[in-house]
Amino acid sequence: MQSKKLTYILNNYSAKDASHFNHVPALLEALAMRGLEITLVIEKADFIPTFSSVNISVIPLKHRHGLSRLLELFRVIIHLIHRGFMRTYVRTAAPPALIAALTHRIFGGKVFLWQSGTTIEYDAAQPMSLKKLKWYLVSHIPNTLARRFVHYFVTGPAYMVDYYSRVGGVKRGKIRLLYNDIDIDRFVPKPDRSVQKAAFLKAHGLKPDILVLLLVHRLSPVRRTRLYFPFCLTHLRNMGLLNRVAVVIVGIGPELPFIQAQVQSQGLAERCLFLGSVPNREIQRVYAVADIFLHPTYNEGFPRVVLEAMAAGLPIVSTDAGGTRELMGDIQSSLIVSRGDPLAFAVCLEKMIKDSLLRELLAKENQKHVERFSTMKIAAMYEEVLFA
Repeated sequence: MQSKKLTYILNNYSAKDASHFNHVPALLEALAMRGLEITLVIEKADFIPTFSSVNISVIPLKHRHGLSRLLELFRVIIHLIHRGFMRTYVRTAAPPALIAALTHRIFGGKVFLWQSGTTIEYDAAQPMSLKKLKWYLVSHIPNTLARRFVHYFVTGPAYMVDYYSRVGGVKRGKIRLLYNDIDIDRFVPKPDRSVQKAAFLKAHGLKPDILVLLLVHRLSPVRRTRLYFPFCLTHLRNMGLLNRVAVVIVGIGPELPFIQAQVQSQGLAERCLFLGSVPNREIQRVYAVADIFLHPTYNEGFPRVVLEAMAAGLPIVSTDAGGTRELMGDIQSSLIVSRGDPLAFAVCLEKMIKDSLLRELLAKENQKHVERFSTMKIAAMYEEVLFA
């Protein structure tokens, strides 16, 4: 029986990176356990991941910029095709997807491009400027071409299939549905969770008997986090609940200075702890000390942070942006609020703080429901889709 061979292309990889590329090695290990032979090609590598499986090899490109990098990638893909790697999967980036599509159309094989984000409408709606012109030339045109010329466009959840067909101009027949995966064991609550939380609160000068609210996201204008935060905290103060909580904010981005200024001007600084960017390979330590997860966002695709929170056994307060609702069980999804209603978000948080039984119920449901996104199950889904 001929082995199944896959080239997996990552735009970048770093041990300090806060992005979700840190999840990729575990998925590749799971695919290798299913008998796949995998070559991971990293365009810009500050850290080379190691693998226990002999079925996985890594090729970090030597050239990091411009045309020289794309030419090197072209040569690498040709070499891999000659070795029988007739399937290439590109994570997110358009330039390598275009190079892979060109190479495979000359030498045979198939290219799969994964993307999942709802920024097309937001970017197109921005006023004309040099910044928008740069976006059009550097991002919009390459991504449009990549989605058109790859053999298959891969996205998830189901909401994103409709989005890219309706807004992204991708023919529905070439779209394939794939889910993000989650290494459940990395996030599952540990027996000493209460000890970890107590130590965290003490280290940051916070009272031991409070609820820790956690927000993990890039704070970008696309997500419009400032529409909901810190507004939800002023609502808690009006309800007499502010002293019962502290908020840990993990992430950076253009909206961070505004949010920090609002927190300061509204007298909320002592209830907020800004940790900045935390490497994803360490992020489970932050989830381990939280009690409630906040997901205040106006635009979303397939939010992996929601899977992380579910695996960590956290109840979630979220908007219905993108495919968020699809990831959840019946009870948790029934509590999702409209993305256009920041007051509803604040009221849902108020309800969550007041009702400890509800928090326990949601924690159990989320931990159970997230099992369908486990790395091993999604690896099986990958094999089925990529080698159908």
